Amino acid sequence: PLFRSAADWMRWHESWMKDSLTNIDPELLESNLSNAFKTIHKCCKHFRDIPGCLDVASDIKKQIEAFKPYVPLIQGLRNPGMRNRHWEQLSAELGFQVIPKATLTLSKCLEKKMDDYIDVIAKVAEVAGKEFSIEQALDKMEAEWAPVNMEVMSYKETGTYIVRFGDDCTQLLDDHIVMTQSMSFSPYKKPFEARIQTWEQKLRLTQDVLDELAMCQRSWLYLEPIFSSEDINRQL
Repeated sequence: PLFRSAADWMRWHESWMKDSLTNIDPELLESNLSNAFKTIHKCCKHFRDIPGCLDVASDIKKQIEAFKPYVPLIQGLRNPGMRNRHWEQLSAELGFQVIPKATLTLSKCLEKKMDDYIDVIAKVAEVAGKEFSIEQALDKMEAEWAPVNMEVMSYKETGTYIVRFGDDCTQLLDDHIVMTQSMSFSPYKKPFEARIQTWEQKLRLTQDVLDELAMCQRSWLYLEPIFSSEDINRQL
């Protein structure tokens, strides 16, 4: 386990330092780093009486501990919610331009002393993440309506059609209205404010139309047997 972990660490470390940040999975990085540290820590205990192996394990452990503070930097820069507005804000706060292109590596970030600004980067990334959650929720709601169909069907032999929509449709509409209202109170809504308002208007209009349609159909279904009766037609 010692030499396999040491080999893995050296390969990962070189990749994390030199590869483009856009190719680094921060979750996988954190997982690999954590597992490597646990294994090496056990090796330090296991080989405490074997100086050569202990030296290797101790050296790798120190390297991992030295790398750990860079994890929040990578996580911040690789936040999936980071958009151009966030990179522009980050560049303004750091005092130099940061562009998420293929040539941006952790080594270059450290050359620019960006590890001294981890708190600033983390703060911008946190906002980006919260905004991204809103963006994802809006996308998810829109996608959930794609498979929804309302069945138009003929009613008996009347020559008239009615629209059938189930409780699932009504429940989905109610849930989305509540979610959209909640978004409208979020302090992170600004980039999507117009989209949230438009989406809520669509949901409200859909709800009004369905309510009116349901009311109209209920009334028609109640009256239809009466006016289709031959006896009543003769009396009229």
